[in-house]
Amino acid sequence: MTAPPTTHREPFGDKLRRPLRDVSFRARLLAALVGSVSLLGLSSLLVVGYQTQRQVAWVVQQRAEQTRRALAEVERLRRAELERLVLRVSSSIRIVAALDSAVNGGDDREFADQVKYELELAELREGLVRFNDTQGRPVLTLLDGTRIADARQDDLSRRAAASHEGTASGYRLEEGRLFLVLARALTLFEEPVGSLTIGFVVDDEVASRLSTIVDADVCFAATTCLAASPGARDTALAARMIETARASAPAYVTREGRRMALVSTPLPAAGPVAAVIAVPLDDVLTPFERIRRVEVIAAATALLLALLLGAVLSTQLTAPIRTLVGATERVGRGDYDFHVEVPHRDELGTLAAAFNGMIEGLLLKQRYRSLLDLVVSPDVAAELLKGDLRLGGETRQVTTLFADVRGFTTLTEHLPPEQVIGMLNEWLELAATVIAEEGGIVDKYVGDSVMAVFGAPMADPTHALRAVRAALRLRDVTAAVDRTRQQRGEAPFTIGIGVNTGQAVAGNMGSARRLNYTVLGASVNAANRLCAEAGPGEVLIGEATYREVAAYVIATQQPSRISKGFSVAVMPYLVSGLVDRAEEGRA
Repeated sequence: MTAPPTTHREPFGDKLRRPLRDVSFRARLLAALVGSVSLLGLSSLLVVGYQTQRQVAWVVQQRAEQTRRALAEVERLRRAELERLVLRVSSSIRIVAALDSAVNGGDDREFADQVKYELELAELREGLVRFNDTQGRPVLTLLDGTRIADARQDDLSRRAAASHEGTASGYRLEEGRLFLVLARALTLFEEPVGSLTIGFVVDDEVASRLSTIVDADVCFAATTCLAASPGARDTALAARMIETARASAPAYVTREGRRMALVSTPLPAAGPVAAVIAVPLDDVLTPFERIRRVEVIAAATALLLALLLGAVLSTQLTAPIRTLVGATERVGRGDYDFHVEVPHRDELGTLAAAFNGMIEGLLLKQRYRSLLDLVVSPDVAAELLKGDLRLGGETRQVTTLFADVRGFTTLTEHLPPEQVIGMLNEWLELAATVIAEEGGIVDKYVGDSVMAVFGAPMADPTHALRAVRAALRLRDVTAAVDRTRQQRGEAPFTIGIGVNTGQAVAGNMGSARRLNYTVLGASVNAANRLCAEAGPGEVLIGEATYREVAAYVIATQQPSRISKGFSVAVMPYLVSGLVDRAEEGRA
């Protein structure tokens, strides 16, 4: 069963960092500084805002508590007056007996006349007066001395009958007006006959008095504004206060430029009635707004300073970095002949000093490499620069080429030294170019001869063919030079070339102070002897070389001979050219 392919998911942190990779260091530094200052300023504003909210909430709570205490005090004073009136009316035996008679089917008109008479005596011409039976059903209800129809049962009378004191107080809505009422249970010969309820209206005067005490506009609200202080009679404000009467949380409004908090205190009444106060907030908010304005100005100033300071700092900090980046680009282009100037003694100065040291090292290495390229081949120079130099070598299969100018002494005996050196350098430059193009390295120049190696230090399985090809090309370009000289009437310029393949010791020879990469061995000496025996314009190769390139060259076997220093005969081959398929051997 083939496992489902797995998908690589990029870590979330990398996704966040990816957009920052293309942002310059200067921009990030400036953003960090400005962001820090902005965060500090925003934090200060948030703290001020939080403290403002706490202070407003505390003031609103204190005003609400103050309103409850003031309302309780007003209720206490009005209740005392109600208790006096209720006690006076209920103390009349005639009233209690008339109520008992009316409850038991008597004439309630006679009862109403007696009640009005007693109220006249008590000077109670306004307000609410209500008599109930023992079940709380209304027997007689008077509003400002006028009898009104009333069929609602009164829970307050039952509470009064059930209480130890025989009284109960609260609020009552009647005919769209709010009353503070007190109920008292009535008995005749210790038998309950009903109850008496008397109430004082809660009007605008009461609301104004309470407003003066709490220093805030007041509205007693249900579905309408039942009573209000002068400031709360504004239609729009009254509408918001009516809405707040049914809410549990404060409401914050602005009227005519004044900010206030609306807080409701529920009242015990036969309906949803509450005392709503409009707490002014301007005095509370003004100091905090002043602080906030100062904070905003300070934050804006700090942000501006952060921008300016950040721009200066980022420029000063990134200028050395940009200098180092530019220097790195110059080094990447191969330019080492300069010095980085960073006038700092901090870490950037240390980095610049280290960079300058690196440039000096690279420049010195480049000079060494240039010098090595003048005395050894680029491949040998690369090998020398790759690691630690060490003496000694290794045995390798190589092909060695020797080329020598024929009759050099006769050729140059009548020429000035400058012309001799110039002529020789011109030919050696041609030889070095041909050898390098065929993959060989110039081992050394010895007078008017050149020695080249193929197959070392870099291994090459076609080194024999490359060496023969280089020999033929060198023969041809030298012949072209000779033709040009003869056209100018100058002495002939010819060379002889010897090539041989075999085992040789290749490596750095010499001392640690002076090394030379070369090859040594019998095969090398044989190539040198073949060069010595070659005639002008001839290319002689050894038998080992011929075996490697026989399929690619046109060669004629020469008589074997025993050269000086060799115990066996050398079988030379005279190479005249390449066959067509020799092109297949090109790398």
